[in-house]
Amino acid sequence: MVSIQLCTALANLVDGIDLGLFPSTFKSLETELHFTPAELGMLSMVGSLASCLSSVVWGCIAESYNRKRVFVVSTAMLGLMTLGTSRVDSFWSMAWMRIAAGFFVAATLPITQSLVAEAVPKNGLGVAFGTLAFASHLSGAGAAQLAARLSWRTAYRVMGTGTLGLSLFIWTFMPDVDAGVSRGASKLSLREWLNVEATKVRMVFQKRTFLALLAGGIVGCVPWHALSFSMMYFQSFGFSAMDVGNMMALQGVGRAMGSYMGGYLGDVLAAKSPLHGRAFMAQITISLGMLVLLFPLYLLPWSTEYYNSYAASLFLFGFVSTWCNPGVDRPLWAELVHPDSRGTIVAWWTFIAGSFGSICGAPLVGWLAQAALGYRPGGGGQNTEALSEALLLCTMLPWALCFVAYSAIHCTYQLDVPQAKQKKDEPEFICLGRID
Repeated sequence: MVSIQLCTALANLVDGIDLGLFPSTFKSLETELHFTPAELGMLSMVGSLASCLSSVVWGCIAESYNRKRVFVVSTAMLGLMTLGTSRVDSFWSMAWMRIAAGFFVAATLPITQSLVAEAVPKNGLGVAFGTLAFASHLSGAGAAQLAARLSWRTAYRVMGTGTLGLSLFIWTFMPDVDAGVSRGASKLSLREWLNVEATKVRMVFQKRTFLALLAGGIVGCVPWHALSFSMMYFQSFGFSAMDVGNMMALQGVGRAMGSYMGGYLGDVLAAKSPLHGRAFMAQITISLGMLVLLFPLYLLPWSTEYYNSYAASLFLFGFVSTWCNPGVDRPLWAELVHPDSRGTIVAWWTFIAGSFGSICGAPLVGWLAQAALGYRPGGGGQNTEALSEALLLCTMLPWALCFVAYSAIHCTYQLDVPQAKQKKDEPEFICLGRID
């Protein structure tokens, strides 16, 4: 048997594959299937929205069913959906595949959150979650490289087969920490179970820090979804698919390294300033990310001669912009609530914040570029300018608002910490049963 932390890190490879592969094929889909920017934005939205909406379902399942079995089934189904994507030939068939893939990939976050929060002490949560993010971003970089070197259909076949193999690995080697475990004296009826979930949700939303994290996430998720158009932007002024794939891979490596660094720095700052350290971390990473992103989107000339400058700026952006999730969000989620609500808190955050980002991120970039800023197929420099302006609008403004929201944690966290400690010291607050 291998450790829970290793298995959860490997499981996060699945999340990265889905996030990295689809945006990497935008230009190929435009060329082969004639999808417009608006249609590509809609496809990105429906997949992300399906993932966010289903996160609440998976959060409840993570606290009611055997988590290893859920992991295996969801990963295997995602592999099948990825394989199926390689055969689509129309907008609607791609949309249905994106919805199905989004549904099954959503299982990863709440399950890994609850497993790692149980297995890792408080002073190591940042590094543990940083390791998960490292794996996710590394696989995303690999997916981008694969899409750059193979046809998009072959890339989906390879990644789908790999995902099925990963599900087999989890089934064979992951320790079953839920084997023989019951969280209550008896099993619950559906009505009782829904009452239990409603109680946990109400307790989560009473946390001021959760509301601050939620507000930051609502606006902070928009830029990440918007940046799914970045590969199309770079290709619009002459970079080849191989060049862009290499740049995206470098950004993915930067995000992987930055995620681990962010988790580590979050633990260090939290140790030095328990009430303010993680809030400072959020402010630093948001500011640095905005500053560095200006270079590839606005300051550098639109010329392939500046390949090294674009590659370096994307690597640096990936490194400095990814500290929030492992160093701030996930450790605070784990600290703020009763252990039986750890899946619930991440599920509801993803449901609300991620849904908003899905709706207002990529679709807004596609609409702005095409309807408001003059993007036309084969438009040359006009298309580059349209995509640049759309990406700037959909990244800088939301991140400025995100900075304000995370700044509120300086005030809210010190009010929530005593309550969280008291709740965790209390005996089980509700009777729970595992549904088999």
